[in-house]
Amino acid sequence: MHHVTESYRYSATSFVDAMQHGQRHDQIVETIVALSHQLGLEAIAEGIETREQLQQLQHLGYQFGQGYLASRPLCDDDTEMLLANHQRILL
Repeated sequence: MHHVTESYRYSATSFVDAMQHGQRHDQIVETIVALSHQLGLEAIAEGIETREQLQQLQHLGYQFGQGYLASRPLCDDDTEMLLANHQRILL
C-alpha cells in the first residue's frame, strides 16, 4: 500500500492489468477495495484500459478509476477542461 492519501486508496496498475490475463490477481484487487472500505476510504483503480477491466472493477465495488479507457494522459489545462465538462467519467 504505497500511495495512501487522506481519503483514497489506489489499486496498483499491475494487478488491474493482470486481472485481464486470467491471473489470480483479482483476489488482491478485491482485497484492496474491501480493506479500503473497512478503513472508510474510497478505492481508486489505476490502469483501466478495457471495458472488461472496468466491468470487473465495478463488480468488485470500485467507484473510481483512471486509465487509458477514460482518457490518454493530459496536461493541466486539458485536465481542468475535461473535469469541468464531465463530473463522472466511466465509473
